Amino acid sequence: MTQSLEWTSSTFGRGSTAAGQEVLKGAPKDSVDSHKRCALRSQLDQFKKSPSNDANAIGFRCCYGAPNAATIDEPTLGPAYQKTELSVDELRKLLRADPRTSALAPEAKFFSLDAAATVLARGDGETKGFDLTTSPVLWQPASGSKFLVLSGHDSHRTSFVLVYYEGKSQRKLAGSFLMKNESGPIALAYANSIRPRIHFSSCWGCPGETGKVLFREPEEIVLLQP
Repeated sequence: MTQSLEWTSSTFGRGSTAAGQEVLKGAPKDSVDSHKRCALRSQLDQFKKSPSNDANAIGFRCCYGAPNAATIDEPTLGPAYQKTELSVDELRKLLRADPRTSALAPEAKFFSLDAAATVLARGDGETKGFDLTTSPVLWQPASGSKFLVLSGHDSHRTSFVLVYYEGKSQRKLAGSFLMKNESGPIALAYANSIRPRIHFSSCWGCPGETGKVLFREPEEIVLLQP
């Protein structure tokens, strides 16, 4: 444990809420022991504003030598929703990778690209400020969290909505909603101003025909149809 506070020569990275500000590591002597660690990072400006802290006690440390071999990216907040492309082969590979969806894999397909218009036409025809699509969507409900959301069907009148954790190396199933004896089409509906949820629907604007995918901190997904 460090018993003093150090100011490093580094700053918070791009995308951080404190981007460009100096990084303070550690904690003052009168802090609780759990705060006296180098992994604790604070903003220099916030430290100076606190009347209980003595800015003169801050020491400067400059590190020399080769840069670290690995770095950790600061979580960033990008667009809430982005359409993306996924082949049928990639879809079936994702389904086969999890025993809960593997039975859908052999004949799984996406709905046609123009099927979102069918979902809209079944209701009153008003989008209500939402974008409707049958394409897979990359969804970022919060900084540092990203998911792949998709809808599709198999040849046995089973439609589905699936949500995957979007990782750098692989995707893992985060949640699923299976609709037996529902031929669809099922469209995804989202509004860029609403990050915490994305809808799915077979008849947009029709009571009982629309469900929700909800994001709950820290990284939980819930699919439901009210």
